[in-house]
Amino acid sequence: MSELEIPLVRCNSCQTVQVPPRWVCTKCGEKDFTRVSGEISGTVYSYTTIHVAPARFREQVPYVVALVELPYGVKVTARLDCQSPQEVVIGMPVVLSKREDGCLWFRLTGKKES
Repeated sequence: MSELEIPLVRCNSCQTVQVPPRWVCTKCGEKDFTRVSGEISGTVYSYTTIHVAPARFREQVPYVVALVELPYGVKVTARLDCQSPQEVVIGMPVVLSKREDGCLWFRLTGKKES
């Protein structure tokens, strides 16, 4: 898996796509999966701005944590790489920019899609 890939699996029984990969399908209980290419682009489904953070992240406040919807309807929690939290709008397109310490980072790629 490359650094800019999200590990997704598709259940061969019900076709549900899951992230992170699991041993058992959360929808039908089957154990037969196929790895699928993880899309690196999506849209902001929801987000919050963190103003009070744990000690490890205090120097980074305020920062944005978002729920990003990927193709297949899969949603992942990620940090948004943006200059200001006011830039972020639900529905805005984003693309995976890096993985750091197990965290996905997405950057904004433009205006909200209509």
